[in-house]
Amino acid sequence: PYFRKYFSSLEDAYHNIAKYLHASFDGYVIIVNNTHRGIVIPVSEVVQNIWQSLGFQTEVFKATELFHLGAKNPRAKGIRGGHTEYVVRIWR
Repeated sequence: PYFRKYFSSLEDAYHNIAKYLHASFDGYVIIVNNTHRGIVIPVSEVVQNIWQSLGFQTEVFKATELFHLGAKNPRAKGIRGGHTEYVVRIWR
């Protein structure tokens, strides 16, 4: 339920933003995938799908693996300690 509300709110926000973007818009969004109970939540894929449903094209411009072993959470090891940061290009 938490992620359903999270993605629904993202969709509403992007829908409101898209109304005001110029016809020749070309921009970037930085997204970090999340983990929850050992499962990777594909935030970047969902964000790309939302923008595509709004009539935009998307591509992953850059992907970087990030690790924070114990820095923020001492129990963050393995899949919980690693995240992928995506820079997604969005254009019409």
